[in-house]
Amino acid sequence: MARWIQERVREHLEDTHSELKPAVMRRAVKRIGLHILGNWCMAWDPVHLGSFRAAMVVEASVRDYVGPLIDVAVEHLFHGHTIPVQRVLVLIDQASSASLGKCVCRASGVTSDLERDGETYMIAEDDVVEEHLERLLEAYDRVDRARREGSTPIEETAPLFLDALDAAREASGSPRSRLGLVFERTYPYWELLLEHENFTPRWRRNMAQHHKALPIHRDLLTPLVLAHYHVRGAVFTGMEVVNEAYCVCTCPGPENDEGCSLVNWHYFSRLDHALYPNRDDFFGQRRGPAGEPLPCNRFEARKSRPCLGCGCEHEPPQADGPPGRDG
Repeated sequence: MARWIQERVREHLEDTHSELKPAVMRRAVKRIGLHILGNWCMAWDPVHLGSFRAAMVVEASVRDYVGPLIDVAVEHLFHGHTIPVQRVLVLIDQASSASLGKCVCRASGVTSDLERDGETYMIAEDDVVEEHLERLLEAYDRVDRARREGSTPIEETAPLFLDALDAAREASGSPRSRLGLVFERTYPYWELLLEHENFTPRWRRNMAQHHKALPIHRDLLTPLVLAHYHVRGAVFTGMEVVNEAYCVCTCPGPENDEGCSLVNWHYFSRLDHALYPNRDDFFGQRRGPAGEPLPCNRFEARKSRPCLGCGCEHEPPQADGPPGRDG
């Protein structure tokens, strides 16, 4: 029955626009996406946060009845693509500037993934935590030294991030507690907004106008991204509205408060179009001998669905394939 409903909806969408050429449809869809992302009220708290709370409540209450319709809706309107961490680092290198935005899932309370059992959530062993803290503080020292010597960085960095790094540098506790200070003081500004040709600038500008996007030097962003990935197990999701890419979000996996909205829908509501896996870039998904997608081999909570291709080490498709950048 669910499949039948889904097919009828798709037929209706196709029939409704059958007289339009594909190029015309693409332009219309792009205009819709840009309008949504550039509209002032979309970054206004009652709409920005309230719409996400409402979407999660509605989906949870009616998923057994209209799940296929919701799946079609996210396929055509709002969804994400998994971006492996290696590609995220390349995008940061290529960007002309970067900001960190206020993540809507965290700010709205859809997910609360900062702490677990009263402590900052981290999955890595102490030596890995220490390694990533050192990388982050070394980058901060380089940027800070350049500033003091009069060599102004290309990007200015917001006081929120500088204060967090100062606190981690001056604290006398363990590496785990010091890196925890960085996560605590920057939460929920974990949405990557890059000035890059792959992403529309409208959402970044809209968020900045609402004081929800804070600039950060790219040399600081790179080790911070790696810390999120290796220390917290983040999934980097390229967010899209009507096929317009606008940001990369640092999403929690399902093992941490059941993830953010799209991660939650992907794993717990089985909405296939909420979050698309990375199949090719940097080896893509983990696959078996016949090419079939295999479950995640790193996180127990992610084994219920095929590997998302988040950037974990997998066997390359060819023995001489490029390993990619792993930081």
